[in-house]
Amino acid sequence: MQRKIYTLILVVQFSLPLCGQTITSSVLRKADKEFNEFSYANAVTYYKLVLKKDASQKYAISQVALSYRNLNQPDSAEVWFKKAIESDTTHTDFYFYLAEALLSNQKYTEAKYWYGQYHVEAKSDSRSSRKLAALEDIDQFFINKDQVIIEPIVGNSKGSDFSPAFFKDGIMFVSSRPRSMWVKHEFNWDESNFLDYYYFSNSDEAIGYYEGGLNTKFHEGPLVFYNHQQSVVYTRNNLDRKKLKKGKNGVTNLKLFFANWDSNLQQWVNETPFVYNDDNYSIGAPAISEDGSVLIFSSDMPGGFGASDLYVSYRDSQGWSKPQNLGASVNSEGRDGFPFIYQDQLYFASDGLEGLGGLDIYRIDFDAGAIGQQVSNLGAPFNSSRDDFGLIVNESDGYFSSNRGESHVDNIYKFRAPSIEHSLIMGEVCHLSTNMPIQGADVFVKGKTGEYLYTRSDKNGHFSILTPRHTDWVVTARKFNYNLMAEQLADNTNEDTLEIRRLYLREISTETVVVSNDSTVPVVAVPVEDNRIKSYDETSFFVDEFSIGDTLRADSVYFDRDSYELRTDAMETLGGVVNFMIEHVEIGIELHSHTDSRDSYQYNQVLSENRSVTARDYLVERGIDIRRITLVNHGESKLVNDCGNGVPCTEYQYERNRRVVIYLIKEGTSQSF
Repeated sequence: MQRKIYTLILVVQFSLPLCGQTITSSVLRKADKEFNEFSYANAVTYYKLVLKKDASQKYAISQVALSYRNLNQPDSAEVWFKKAIESDTTHTDFYFYLAEALLSNQKYTEAKYWYGQYHVEAKSDSRSSRKLAALEDIDQFFINKDQVIIEPIVGNSKGSDFSPAFFKDGIMFVSSRPRSMWVKHEFNWDESNFLDYYYFSNSDEAIGYYEGGLNTKFHEGPLVFYNHQQSVVYTRNNLDRKKLKKGKNGVTNLKLFFANWDSNLQQWVNETPFVYNDDNYSIGAPAISEDGSVLIFSSDMPGGFGASDLYVSYRDSQGWSKPQNLGASVNSEGRDGFPFIYQDQLYFASDGLEGLGGLDIYRIDFDAGAIGQQVSNLGAPFNSSRDDFGLIVNESDGYFSSNRGESHVDNIYKFRAPSIEHSLIMGEVCHLSTNMPIQGADVFVKGKTGEYLYTRSDKNGHFSILTPRHTDWVVTARKFNYNLMAEQLADNTNEDTLEIRRLYLREISTETVVVSNDSTVPVVAVPVEDNRIKSYDETSFFVDEFSIGDTLRADSVYFDRDSYELRTDAMETLGGVVNFMIEHVEIGIELHSHTDSRDSYQYNQVLSENRSVTARDYLVERGIDIRRITLVNHGESKLVNDCGNGVPCTEYQYERNRRVVIYLIKEGTSQSF
């Protein structure tokens, strides 16, 4: 008996590794099957089971990283691409993927390093050089972030809501929200619901599943209406008699369809496929001119520049012309899509151009089919470190999609365009001798009553700033070690957009002295001729634009409810203040801290004090003398809206009150705000 038991034990001991290998191999095959069928959420689960058996499995680590990239989860992608690179340095594409994740996570220094590593290995890929150039001048994307007000629409859900299109008095959009609590049709990619069309009415803020005949039981996609909303072109899964049809690679692609509105039936009828649809690649996300003669769409058809490109087709009496690629002025080696035509501008999204991370929204001239040369990134607040896409705009307002929120799920945001009571002042800052643009110059716009507006020039020397109408403005510019030659006058009384002449700066050619020798404090150099500045502690030199009593409002810092910890966006704002104070050692600041009114007065006063101290400490840790900072704590006493005394408000409206307002002032001249 003992011998039999011993023999059985040996069999079990030698069989366990073999059984484990069999199980691992089986799970890995299942993981690959899920991955190849685009079921990335399930694939992650199976690959991690493999890694529980063998944590050093290089292939499984790489596949988890790629799955998280496809799931658009940069936080997890960052972790797993670092593991993948550590285990196997031969995947140079992973350098780029890691840099992309880091950029989305706002880790700019690390992102710059990995873009650089990828650029060394893949010099022919222009994306890395573009991304590196953007990171060298990241501030350019935040110049006008406070000149447009954005807020999420009330109709957003826990699902994915994106790609709005103007329809009736509101918008039609795509959503993965469930139609009911009883029926749930899941899409394997990320275990979300299939995409359908929903309608949101501005008049009563009502939202509902669209019953006009466009929805199917599979995926619908971006659409656009034209011909006074009597015609539509829309995206849909490749269906053949209500069954999914696959291409040669086993993938169900997207196609475009046209339809017309029948007012008697109250339905969309005469569904017609786009003549250039193909089973083997996707065509979708359309934009179309109001008269229906110009169609722009996104496609991954062979011969493009990247993962997906933008194409244009023209319609005449003979039908639609063969699609033409819009070329390298628009398309990149990345994803380019979600076009929208408004007047003579083409808006689109891309993750292959200079930007803040993920998909960013861009604009380019598009006049009578001719593409302009200069693509413009819209910057913040339209763009963020996450995906921003699907922008639409009309005469008064507009919408776009973004997954910038805490849940990182696509939501729709509404923005207000400049009203008739405002106008845009535009100009350029240039070097007097060379006529070359000057980047990063501080531009001050001063009105009759002494108020100041502030912006900075971009890499091309350009600046623009939204100003109240019906007044005269004086526009000046400064940059360290430069003098302004002449200010400019701007009368915007009768103009929506006013372009002033160039502001010329002349370089000061003098030796400099170092203000601080402390290695922990940023080194600031000032002209020797300003000998009133003896040290970093004795700052009494003031910029010409400021006189006693003048103040300059900087960006506000916002906080989460019941918290005084700095958010990432708050750190970006305070980082800009640090740079400004380093360049302008003559300026002091006041931090005015506020809360909302949802706790007791005493509690909010303490919370207000903690918020201002946190903001101050952030500045001091980066070399700003604490004596240049004054704290003013208001608690809940100065709300910016009516969100108090029982008035119901959205979380966004409450957030507007949870702020630290920054005022740049003449040092020692404390103001009351």
